[in-house]
Amino acid sequence: MKWLASRRDIKEIASTPERVETLKKDWEYDGNNKIFGRNQEYWRQIIDFPQLDLWKNCSGHVLVLYGGSDFQAFSKADHEQIVYTVNYYNPNKATLMVFPETDHYIAKTGTMQNSFDLFVQGKTQTLFDLFDFDVIKQSIQWSNKIMNNE
Repeated sequence: MKWLASRRDIKEIASTPERVETLKKDWEYDGNNKIFGRNQEYWRQIIDFPQLDLWKNCSGHVLVLYGGSDFQAFSKADHEQIVYTVNYYNPNKATLMVFPETDHYIAKTGTMQNSFDLFVQGKTQTLFDLFDFDVIKQSIQWSNKIMNNE
């Protein structure tokens, strides 16, 4: 999302029919100023927020969850970076748990494509029905382990 940091307007990026098509397909571009359902200023505020400094200064235990079917959380690498940063400045404070077939809604959807299809088709109830209780179970186990070691 280099364009956000460059402060270029999304309409400027969408200067050709090919780009518009790609933006609509891959970023849910609305043809105006929204991607992924939020306006471009929302995304710029996230980039401007000093996330690295906050993670760097975090002294508490951190559990980072990532679902392998999550098309909304941009990448597993971003989650790994949080763990790396916390642990670099405060060793052994952060843990990453990956749930291979789980999406952003903690639904066990199988694949990113299946998760995306359910989402764009508005099948919210199906996502709730597919809730991955293993995420809760493992999160509680992690929490209990942390609490018992302190």
